[in-house]
Amino acid sequence: IPPGKGISVMRVRFCWKTRKADTVRRIMDKFRIHGMSVNHESTASVDDDGLDLLKECERLGYIEIREVFNIQ
Repeated sequence: IPPGKGISVMRVRFCWKTRKADTVRRIMDKFRIHGMSVNHESTASVDDDGLDLLKECERLGYIEIREVFNIQ
């Protein structure tokens, strides 16, 4: 990493659109997500590559991204 260039870490809040248990489990394992609210929302900490993968999950209809904010 070049001097002055840190890794951008973001917190992403999203809503689950799929109810397929296997799909939910695989996404939760991939992004180390540990829970889901009663409103079917989860939060993940991701870098730029992880955000791109979550956007792909959204494009496929598995989730709906609600909020993205930088934490570093």
